[in-house]
Amino acid sequence: MQMVIYLGGALFAAVLLVQSHDGGWAGITQLAHEAGKFDIINLGFGPDFWKTPYTLIAGIIGGGFLSMASHGTDQLIVQRVLATKSVHAGRKALIGSGVIIIFQFALFLLVGTLLYGHYGGASLAQLGLKSADEIFPRYIVEGLPPGVSGIIIAGLFAAALSTLAGSMSSMASSTVLDLYKPRAGAGLTPEKELRFSRAVTALWAALLVASALFFMNTSQAVVELALSIASFTYGGLLGTFLLGVLFKRPSQEDALAGFVGGILVMVTVISLHIVAWTWYTIIGVIAAILIGGGLAMLGVGRKE
Repeated sequence: MQMVIYLGGALFAAVLLVQSHDGGWAGITQLAHEAGKFDIINLGFGPDFWKTPYTLIAGIIGGGFLSMASHGTDQLIVQRVLATKSVHAGRKALIGSGVIIIFQFALFLLVGTLLYGHYGGASLAQLGLKSADEIFPRYIVEGLPPGVSGIIIAGLFAAALSTLAGSMSSMASSTVLDLYKPRAGAGLTPEKELRFSRAVTALWAALLVASALFFMNTSQAVVELALSIASFTYGGLLGTFLLGVLFKRPSQEDALAGFVGGILVMVTVISLHIVAWTWYTIIGVIAAILIGGGLAMLGVGRKE
């Protein structure tokens, strides 16, 4: 229901932005056209090609690997797919998620473009804002009817809370089931497991709050910031997964070494600002496969 309110509110805002402008669609989008906001395809060939995030090739290749990692290895998505009744239902859920995400991004890009025309192409400083993420909330509060703005704000909070709840659940589940439970032994009763799960969930919640406070004053868009942070570990996760799927020789130790090596490579790449964030995942994948596969060929992590 919150997704319906979330997307329905954005669609309502887009329609209202067009209708409330004197020039209609042509008038409100004129500045956006002049500023190149409707230039969809950007090949980006040039000296800064690898450092330009939003190019056609970076979107197709980098975005493809990012989607494979998020929908194939991220516990936040995987746990929901595993909750479906069958493999066919799981496939439909993944495909449906992709379709909804495309529609969602297209809709909010359109709203952002309309807001650019609504505010006359004013800069953040002229609007008295610190981040681009504050533009749409301002319009929701100031430009939408009171009842509608309240419903949309409630939908936004509901969508945020559901995502946070899913994130805490997935991280706590991975911590307890994959790390703690196999090493706890027979002495782990259901009561102890429940208490430990609650404590781990609270710990992850505190870490998420601390992370939000750390990035609270950043000028970078929240979506871009979240995806760039996720891409930091997605490369190692997807690379480890592909290492086990595509090759038969790697052992568990090889996979772990590949994952850690991929993370270390990503630390170097990000620290030196070598490429844009859209290339992070594929670089992490290549590093994890090369390191894990190389160790497997050498037989370093294999137990005879």
